[in-house]
Amino acid sequence: MKIFFASYLGANWMSGWQRACALENLGHQVTRFCYDRYDRKTGWGGKIIAKLLPRPFDSQILSLFNKEFYQSLSQYKPDVAWIEKPLLLLPDTLSSCRALLPNCVFVCFQDDDPFGFRNKEEHQWRYFKQILPLFDFHLLKKNVDLEEFPRHGAKRVIKFRGGYFGQIFRPYDLNSLDAQYKWPVSFVGTALDKRIDTVKEIVERYNIDLHVCGNSWNRHLVYYLHRERFHPAVHGEGYAKTIAGSKISLGFVSFSNRDEFSMRSFEIPACRGFFLGQRTGVHRELYREGVEAEFFDGAEECADKIRFYLSHDSAREKVASAGYKRCIESDYSLEGSLRQALKQIIGSSR
Repeated sequence: MKIFFASYLGANWMSGWQRACALENLGHQVTRFCYDRYDRKTGWGGKIIAKLLPRPFDSQILSLFNKEFYQSLSQYKPDVAWIEKPLLLLPDTLSSCRALLPNCVFVCFQDDDPFGFRNKEEHQWRYFKQILPLFDFHLLKKNVDLEEFPRHGAKRVIKFRGGYFGQIFRPYDLNSLDAQYKWPVSFVGTALDKRIDTVKEIVERYNIDLHVCGNSWNRHLVYYLHRERFHPAVHGEGYAKTIAGSKISLGFVSFSNRDEFSMRSFEIPACRGFFLGQRTGVHRELYREGVEAEFFDGAEECADKIRFYLSHDSAREKVASAGYKRCIESDYSLEGSLRQALKQIIGSSR
């Protein structure tokens, strides 16, 4: 099947890049349309101005994006147009694409929530909300989105879980890992939401040797008070090796994005890492608590479980191995999730 894949694809660790590769692994012919260069043309100044002005994006960039998007799609003539987080795509452009390619199935996916609680990002969803009804399918992660998107005009919605990309997230030989990847406890992710206070409490109140790799932590006091605990963001194999090298890996979810799981929920067990995640309904569906993963509600419970499992190696390794087995046997892979989604899309389109 010919798939036109539009997303952020500028580096070989990005989640969009992983999905495009996974579709190729499934045997599909994929051509890629990369958003990143349009982002770079905006620059920091443009992004700041965009937040202050009624128009969310620079008009020249908007025009260039839509012109080149239409040209690329019309030249390729795909069976499926897979379009991720299309913030720059205008209604007229998408309508023209649909008119030109009446047999093409237009599919939309994005990790982020246009109707969530990130008010500072609301401006960027302006055009997306206008084009939302023009897609044949929306692939959605959350139950709340399955209810909300149809109220905003979505024709058909499909639950799309996502999963781990096995070429990156796999068990690693611990003896081959450098010391920079080996921590008692780690968290890889951006400073967001309640996790900021939870990390602060775990480090300061409970004196846990937690190491954090990610962006925006330098905007918070805890970063400067415990500078040795915070490290630059890691991506791709660097991220996977951090999971593999850590005795315990924390799995926070984003409440402002209304998430109940994240890709960490699959990536940590796929590396045979010990997954200590926030207790959510989805996490408890994915893994048996205390057997295949561990969960926590607050900093105190998180710290208690960290202390227990750091002092009980065999129990920790048993849970990590069981989580890995569940991940493989239940096929929490990205390819498995994509295969299932495409089956529903093609079946419903006939």
